Amino acid sequence: MRKLYVILTFMFILHTFYAQIKTNNLQKKKNAISLCALGISPLIGFSIERMLSDKLAIEVGIGQQKYGITSGIGIKYVTTDFQIQKLKAHIAPSIFFNDWDNLKDNYKGRYICGYLGVGANYIDKYGFNYSIDIGPIFSFEKLRTNGFSPYGSLKFGYRF
Repeated sequence: MRKLYVILTFMFILHTFYAQIKTNNLQKKKNAISLCALGISPLIGFSIERMLSDKLAIEVGIGQQKYGITSGIGIKYVTTDFQIQKLKAHIAPSIFFNDWDNLKDNYKGRYICGYLGVGANYIDKYGFNYSIDIGPIFSFEKLRTNGFSPYGSLKFGYRF
């Protein structure tokens, strides 16, 4: 009887420990779809994010802005592991491909822009993802004339 008690206690402790690991682990929620303001899809758009490791994710986005369609790709590096219900700092360098067509301002063409965002990411216990960052943005074609401009990103999404 004592052996049975020890085995059941041991199984209960392991089950509890395993459950606690599972709640803080994002292994099953590596993908996210988000609604973005600025950031990877300037003005407004959608992005899809895929976690590649505990600290690294890749993101692809498409959006609509005043002068046309834009798309982008970027990475997100979290200073510590992605975790549920913890505010985590991140660095998010991105590249945008803008296709503008505004004949009135003679601002027509395709432009490639770079952005280096530094911010914070939070994932709640229901799988919702919140992210905000700020940093410089620049156009590779107009770097000599325009230099850097301040920019940011706000994201709300769901992990699955």
